Amino acid sequence: MPGATQEPGKTGVSDGLPESPLVGSSYVGPAITGTSFGYAGVSGSSMPRVEPPGTSSASPPLASDGVFGEGQHGVHGVNGAGSGATPKFGCGALGESDSGYGVYGASLTASGIYGTSGSGHLAGEFAGDVDVSGILTAGTVTVGEILTAPIGNFKGAIAAASAIFTGTVSIQGTADVNNIAVTGNFAANSITASGDLTATNIHATSTLAAVNIFASGEATVLGTLTAKDVLLSGDVSVSGSDCAEDFEVADAEQIEPGTVVVFDREGAIRQSTEPYNKRVAGVISGAGSYRPGVILGRDSSCSEVKAPVALIGRVYCKVDADAAPIAVGDMLTSSHTPGHAMKVMDPRKGFGSVIGKALRPLKSGKSLLPILVMLQ
Repeated sequence: MPGATQEPGKTGVSDGLPESPLVGSSYVGPAITGTSFGYAGVSGSSMPRVEPPGTSSASPPLASDGVFGEGQHGVHGVNGAGSGATPKFGCGALGESDSGYGVYGASLTASGIYGTSGSGHLAGEFAGDVDVSGILTAGTVTVGEILTAPIGNFKGAIAAASAIFTGTVSIQGTADVNNIAVTGNFAANSITASGDLTATNIHATSTLAAVNIFASGEATVLGTLTAKDVLLSGDVSVSGSDCAEDFEVADAEQIEPGTVVVFDREGAIRQSTEPYNKRVAGVISGAGSYRPGVILGRDSSCSEVKAPVALIGRVYCKVDADAAPIAVGDMLTSSHTPGHAMKVMDPRKGFGSVIGKALRPLKSGKSLLPILVMLQ
C-alpha cells in the first residue's frame, strides 16, 4: 500500500533487478482481492523498464500502465465516499495528470467516454475549456469557460461563457452563451448571447437576443430579434410591409390600425378630425393583411400607451370616397371623417398634409384601402 516500506534485503524494480509478478486465477470469484483501511485497495505503478547489465537500447525505455484491465469493463469503479469527497461528490473513476490526459477513452464501435446521470444532474460538466476535434453531439452542455469544436449538434441546450465553432452548429434547445463565434451556419430554437454572435448564416425559430450580431450571409428569426447592434454584410429580408415607429397616444386613447392620426400640441398622436391637417402624422400600421416589418422606438418597459405609425412602405388606411372618387395614384390627406383619409382635391391645401398614394380605386363610401406611405 502507499507509504509502506521495503523489507530489508529485498530488491525492487528500482534496484535494476526483476521481480516476480503477482498472478491470480479463479473460476468462481475475483482472482486478486485487495482490502485496505485508509489506503487504496489495489495500487499499481509503472516505471521505465531497466535494461539488463551490458545492454543498451536505441530509444529510452518507457513506463507502461500502472493498472491494466481487460473484460466487459476494463476497469470498473464504484464510488462510496459520499458528499464532500474529491472532486465534488466522489466519483466512480478519478483521473489526474500533471502533463497528459486525466481521463482518456477510445472506441472503434461506440463512444470513447460515456456518462449518464439521474435526479436532474448533468451527464457532463466542465469547469474549464472544452476542445472537440470532431462533431460534438449532446443533449445539454454546460461549460464554465470556453467551448471549442468544429461542428456542434445539440439535442438539448448549450450554456457557456464562450462558444467557438469552425463548422455548422445546430441546437434543438436554447443557446445561452456570452460570446458565440461560428464560421459556418448557426441554427437554434432560442439564442441568447450577452456578448457577440458571429456566424455565416443565423437561423432562430423562436427568439434571438444579443449585444452584437454579425452575419455574413442570411439571418432568419421567426420570433423576436433583440439586439444592441446588428451588422449584416448581406441582405436583410423582412416579411412585413412597412417601417413604423411607436408614438405616444394622447389621453391613452385606443386607436385602431388603419386610422389616420395627427400630432397634438404635446407631440402625442390622436385621431384626425380635420381635412388638410398639416399636423398629420400618418396611418397606424397593422390593418388588413399588412404588418409592419420594422418598428422603431419600441420599449416594452415603457408604461405609456403607444401605437406604431407607418413611416414608409404599404399600409391599409381608412378612406372616405364620398367627397370624391379615389383612383390609383391619387394623393391622400386627412378628411372631415374622423380617422379617415380622402383624395387631395386642392393641391395648394394638400402641400404639407399628404399621407400617401392610393394603390386601389374606391368610387364611393368608406373602406380600408392599401396605400403607399409618402408624407409630404
